[in-house]
Amino acid sequence: DFLFEEEKYDLALVALNKALLLRPFDSQYYEMMGDIYHKKKEKDKALQYYRISKKLEGKGGNDWFRSRNN
Repeated sequence: DFLFEEEKYDLALVALNKALLLRPFDSQYYEMMGDIYHKKKEKDKALQYYRISKKLEGKGGNDWFRSRNN
């Protein structure tokens, strides 16, 4: 969140990609990536990540990940 708030979008994307290696089914990370691409005026990429987030959210992606890693 800090990098996003400081408008350091490229660094935020790097951090999120690393986070996704640890939690690949976390819909919030994909939503944040969508937000970043939206701010960068890359609407197609933003939509792509928002769709992934919604798909994972709808399937309980975060719950699925947590249940496998407790």
